[in-house]
Amino acid sequence: MIIEGCLQKIRTVLQEGKAPLEAVAQRLVEKEILEDRELLELLEAFGFPIRTSARKNLLEHTRQKPMVKQITTTSE
Repeated sequence: MIIEGCLQKIRTVLQEGKAPLEAVAQRLVEKEILEDRELLELLEAFGFPIRTSARKNLLEHTRQKPMVKQITTTSE
C-alpha cells in the first residue's frame, strides 16, 4: 500500500508538471537561452508553484542562488 501510494503521488506530480516543462522546452528550442524573468513568467503562466522567496529575489535582483535552485513545488 505504501509503495502504491508513493507511485501514485509521483505520477500525479509528473503529470501536473508536464505542461510547464514542455512549454519551457519549446521556448528553449526557439531561443536556446531563457533569462530568469522569462523562466519565472513562463512557469507561472502554467500555474507552476514558485517559492515566494525565489520570486521576490528575482524581482528585486538580489538573489544569492541561481533561479533554478530557488524554484520548488512547495509553497512557503
